Amino acid sequence: MTRRIVAGTVLILLGLVLFGSQASADPGRLAFGAVLMLVWGGTGLAVVAGWSWGRPVGLILSAVGAVVAIWELGQAGPGGSLFLVDVFFVARDPHFAWINVAAASAGFAALSLVAGALLLRPLSTSVGAGAHA
Repeated sequence: MTRRIVAGTVLILLGLVLFGSQASADPGRLAFGAVLMLVWGGTGLAVVAGWSWGRPVGLILSAVGAVVAIWELGQAGPGGSLFLVDVFFVARDPHFAWINVAAASAGFAALSLVAGALLLRPLSTSVGAGAHA
C-alpha cells in the first residue's frame, strides 16, 4: 500500500510540475500544461485509488518522463535540443540558464524513475496481501 501511495503521489507531483512549466499567458501553453497535469495527475490518482489501469499507464508515463528528461539533461551541457527547452522551460521567460535545465531535468528523471521502480511489481489493494505492497 505504501508503494502505491508514494508512486501515485510522485505521479501527481510530476503532473503539477509539468503544468507549472507551461504556466504563461499563452492559452495554448496553458491548455497543454493542463492536459499534461490531467494525464500524469489522473494516473497518479488512479494508482493511489488502486484502479487496475493506473499501474501500466503509470509505468508508461514514468518511462516516457525519464527518457525525455534524460535526453534533455544530456543536451543541457552542449546547449542543444532547443525544442525540448522551448517546450518545457521557456513558457514564461525566453531566457533560461542551462544549469536550471540540467537540475530540473535531473529531478524529473529521478522522480520518474522512482515512480516507475515502485510500479514495477503489481500493487496490492487487499489488506491480507502482505507487508510487501
